[in-house]
Amino acid sequence: MRRRSVDRRGLTIRPRDSSPRRRHRSRDSRDREHRRRPPPPFEHNDFEAVDMQISNGSDDEEINPMRFIDTDFDPHRGRHRNSIEREMSMAPSEGRIREGIVFEYVNYYEFLRCWLEESNNILFKLSKSPLSKRVSETITPTTHAEKSRIILPAGVFDRDELLHCDMIITGLPPSVFFGSGFGHKSSFARNAAAKDLIDKCYRIGLITEALHTSIGNHPFFKKKELPRRDYSLAVDALVDLDRKISSENWPWDLCIARELEPDTLDRLRAVFTAVMDDIYFRGREHRRNEYHNSQMATNGSVATRLNDSQEKMEFCRRCNLYGHIERYCREGRSDSRERFRARSPPPPRNPRMDYLDERDHLTERYDRSNDMESDAGRYTPDEIAQKIAQQREDLLRREMMFRHSESAESWVHRRVPPQSLFSPIEPAVMPQPLLSLNGSSVDMLGKVHQRGSPRPPGDPMLLEEQLRAAQGEKMRAKLEAKARMLEEDKRLKQKEEELEWRMQKELELKKRALEVEIRRKVQLEERAKLQMELSRTYQQAMHQVDQPFSSFPSQNLMSSAYPFPSFSSTFAPLTTSTLNGSEGNSYSSAPDFEMEEIKRLVKETEEKLLDLQRNCREAELSAIFQSHAFQMVAQVGDNAHMLDRSQKQNLLRELKELLSQAGAKEREKRSSERRRSRSRDRESRRERSRDRRDRGSSRRSRSRSRLRDSYKRWKESSDFKEVRVQVGNITLRNLSPVEQRALKVGEIVVAQDMKTGKWTTARIVKVVGKRATLGIGNTTWKKDLNELYKEVPDWSA
Repeated sequence: MRRRSVDRRGLTIRPRDSSPRRRHRSRDSRDREHRRRPPPPFEHNDFEAVDMQISNGSDDEEINPMRFIDTDFDPHRGRHRNSIEREMSMAPSEGRIREGIVFEYVNYYEFLRCWLEESNNILFKLSKSPLSKRVSETITPTTHAEKSRIILPAGVFDRDELLHCDMIITGLPPSVFFGSGFGHKSSFARNAAAKDLIDKCYRIGLITEALHTSIGNHPFFKKKELPRRDYSLAVDALVDLDRKISSENWPWDLCIARELEPDTLDRLRAVFTAVMDDIYFRGREHRRNEYHNSQMATNGSVATRLNDSQEKMEFCRRCNLYGHIERYCREGRSDSRERFRARSPPPPRNPRMDYLDERDHLTERYDRSNDMESDAGRYTPDEIAQKIAQQREDLLRREMMFRHSESAESWVHRRVPPQSLFSPIEPAVMPQPLLSLNGSSVDMLGKVHQRGSPRPPGDPMLLEEQLRAAQGEKMRAKLEAKARMLEEDKRLKQKEEELEWRMQKELELKKRALEVEIRRKVQLEERAKLQMELSRTYQQAMHQVDQPFSSFPSQNLMSSAYPFPSFSSTFAPLTTSTLNGSEGNSYSSAPDFEMEEIKRLVKETEEKLLDLQRNCREAELSAIFQSHAFQMVAQVGDNAHMLDRSQKQNLLRELKELLSQAGAKEREKRSSERRRSRSRDRESRRERSRDRRDRGSSRRSRSRSRLRDSYKRWKESSDFKEVRVQVGNITLRNLSPVEQRALKVGEIVVAQDMKTGKWTTARIVKVVGKRATLGIGNTTWKKDLNELYKEVPDWSA
């Protein structure tokens, strides 16, 4: 922590309160209490620059180390400091003492934000990817050593609620650009850190003393009250500092480390000096030492030494010399000054001109000189009369030059011999009048000039302008030719790229077509090989099927390990490679629905056999084992897909008969139970209908509607006519209304394809109203329920 030895504001420092007080409240409650406490009074004097720093804020005094109070006892807590534990995990060590000031007003913080914002706007215009300058602050509670040693301002007595703010500017070295402040609230600590940071910027020369003083003249930031030129120069200084730092190679921890090597600090000091010379002392003899040692006026302006250094850049129109203006033009004074080459004064510049145009002129970077003020207020009436007389003399002198050139022209005209109409004439000896009748003049090179700015033909300035114009035309023609060449190259390059892209696309298409052709040939070859293998397997299977089944081992039928559990695995590959139609040697990858039905019936047969085995129904088991269908399935095995269509239909019919015969008794039992349950339901409905008769009309209407529905169903069942269709050796019939209403998802039905006329088996996927959705392999059909059929078993036909 630091303090000022002498406070030029005359503020008295009261001793800290030693009464033991303990407060255990949150930061919000402390903020509310400090909000109720009125701020310290602020007195402004127009004749004296007032600094808003309460303590440790004098700008023109030497900074001395702070006087600390050495004590090991904290009277506010009533206990020894060594026994106090940390209250926050991010708090610094209890014995650490950080430097800082105490300041409560927001003027310096608002100025810092405005300054950085305007500088960032300029940096974003100049660079494509600049590093934005932002304020980064870290607020932590103060340590016990800091609370006991800090000097509080007048009217503040509580030390237990102090906070510390550490503030830096991202993108700049934190070893130089940092601020440290204390306050009872986070906002007060931030304001103090901002003032400390601005003070450091003033000491290194980024802002002027006039700007620094004008910031502290008010408790709140007022941009209109700032010196316009000084504020613009401060923005330019920060931009120039960023450009100079970015253009050099620095250690990697320049923008991170708080302590740098001596060599790095010397380089930074040289950069700061270069920024001062380029922004504040460009083209002047007085440098930084005179600027900082100059006296400060009461209104915040710089002393006369800085004004004297600006006189070198002033121009006098009377004697055409630099170093003074016409008001102070005297014979003795002009002789004593250094004479410069007379030239026209520069045009007035806009203080807010585009910074991108300024960067193109290396000699006038970040120039924000305010020359917009008119010159009329700086001249007296006598000086204005002298200027008018001088302008009149200039006009008379030019008129004499015109007359002299006119006589020379007439002499040249008399000496030129007569030329023919089509003979070439040199432009140097061609008779051309200098003053034309229409108010324009023509020089010796044939260029026409208006009367508003007449110049003699031999004027070197005119010849220089004409030479510059010719060079400009030549350079423009070269640039246009180069641009045309670049455009032509670009167009040729685009055509080459387009041709290359087309060739690549054609190659890809040809490659893809070749791959498809090769794949098709390979598939044909593999299919031919597979057909040959299947034909051989089919012949072997037919030979085995024709053999008698007398060798079937009947003595192992009742063993505990039955062969029927392997039937489902036997028919697993039947859906991928099946026989198509009656052709024995042609195979297709289309799904065979007959084999699917056979597979389903085999699975039901297995479940039936397991059920019969659990119930110890040996008679029915032996009947199933001795049946022709069971023996044929066991004999065919994996070669079942080689059967033709008629053999598959016969096997399917026999399996259905086997299942129907095996479960006849169970079906009868189930039908009797179903009849008994229906009779019970019918009796219960009758009883409920009798109870509802004595109730309201709505109930009776509902019963009547139900009666109507039952009558409608009875009428439909009575109107039903059975239709039978003969397909090969299989007889099909349409579904009755009762069967249509009892359809469930997953049942197997038979439907006809309306396009080809073929009959096929399908599975019920969805039933909505009188339409059903059928699943056939990977396709779905939508059929009416009247168009669905079921197979009629032979025993019922």
